[in-house]
Amino acid sequence: MKYIIMAGGPATRWRKYKHTTKHLIKIGKENLLERLVRQLKENKAEEIFIVSDNELYETPGATRLPLIYDCKLFNMFYYKYLGEPVTFLYGDTYYYDSIIEKIINKPTDDILFFGTQESIVAIKVINHTKFKYNVDKLRKKEIETGKKINRAGWSIYKKINNIKTEDKTPLLENFSLINENEIANVNDQKEYEALIKKINNQIRF
Repeated sequence: MKYIIMAGGPATRWRKYKHTTKHLIKIGKENLLERLVRQLKENKAEEIFIVSDNELYETPGATRLPLIYDCKLFNMFYYKYLGEPVTFLYGDTYYYDSIIEKIINKPTDDILFFGTQESIVAIKVINHTKFKYNVDKLRKKEIETGKKINRAGWSIYKKINNIKTEDKTPLLENFSLINENEIANVNDQKEYEALIKKINNQIRF
C-alpha cells in the first residue's frame, strides 16, 4: 500500500498567513506534513509520498513527487500510481491519531472514502482499476464542458456511486463516517487559530 499526501494545491484561502504555507505551519514542534508522515510511520506505513512542486515540502520519511500533469485531477491522485493499491490523504488536514489508525486498518476490497458530512479526508483505493476509470470519466467531462472539477474527492465519490443530486450528498456503504472532532481542516487563518485554541485548551478526542 502506498500513501500519497496531496499538497499541490494553490492554497488561495491561506494567503501566506504567518509568512508560510499551510502545509508547513507549525502545530507544536511539527508542521502538518511532518506530523502526518510521523503518524503513518508509527502505523508501519512504508511507502509515503508528498505531491507538490514546493522543494520546502521535502520531509524525512517521505518522497516528494513533483506535479507532472496539466490536469489537477491527475496531479492530485498522481495518475501514474493508479495501477496499485494506494491511500490518499490531505496535506492541509490535522488528523488525530485515532483517525489515522482507522484509515490504515479499516478493511476494504474496493474503494473506501473517509470523512465527515462536510469533508472527505482520505480515500483508500484497492480497486484501482475502478478508481482510475472514474478519474478518466471526470477528466473527460472537464474537457467537454470546459469547467474545472472542484471538490475532487466528493466528485469522485458521486461519480463512483452515480449520485446526481446537487443537494446534501448521501453517505453510502463505501463512506466511513468519522467524528468531526477527529480531524481539523487548516485552510485559512480562522481554522488554524481554532485548532490552536483547541490544542491549548488540552481538549482530547
